Formats: sequence, C-alpha cells, structure tokens
Amino acid sequence: MTSVYDFGRMRPEYEQLFGADLVPVEGAVKSEFADVFVSGDPARMYKMIRQTKKPCLAFKILAAGRRCEEVKHVEEAFQEAFANLKSTDAVIVGMYPRYTDQVKENAEYVRQFGSRSA
Repeated sequence: MTSVYDFGRMRPEYEQLFGADLVPVEGAVKSEFADVFVSGDPARMYKMIRQTKKPCLAFKILAAGRRCEEVKHVEEAFQEAFANLKSTDAVIVGMYPRYTDQVKENAEYVRQFGSRSA
C-alpha cells in the first residue's frame, strides 16, 4: 500500500526542491510538511509500483482533494493511475459525496480507465 505522493521528505529535500524561502520556517511543526503535494511525485511512484512484482494499493491519487477542483483533474488522476498500474494493482480513493455523487462518478472512472483487454 503506497501513497502516490511522497510524505517522507525532510527539510533539506524540500529546500533543494523549492528553495529555503518556500519551506516552512525553522521550528515549524512537522505536520506543515505533510500537506505538500509535489506534482512530479506520482510519476516516480508509479514507476516504483510497476517495478515490484507484488500487487500494490495506490492511494492519494487525488492529492487529498487538491486535484478535485475541476472534473477534468479528477478524470486525469484516474486515467493516470490506471495507465500506470499493473493489472494486479488497485486504487483506494477517499470520497466526500456531499455535493456530488462521488461514489457513482468514481465507479464510472474505474469502469472507463480500469478496464483492460486481456
């Protein structure tokens, strides 16, 4: 089971990626780093997932809701996930169906992008 975003970065790696001025100030609570979603992370993680022979469960494909502002971004996230996972892998997606029927919408994305011809 793995997040497609890397939450294990330490301060020096964030500084290397974004510069010291864009990283939370010294002494900041570690949780401030937990909400950083780097757009290049999924490609690197999908590569690792494809390299393992074991089945994988990928989560956070929607970046904790950050890729949900537009329907096209949600669709792109599902398409990206299923295009990069092995046939033995699966996706775990959190849902908040208060404003739309996310269960139905996500099931449609799985049917659309998750189906594979043998």
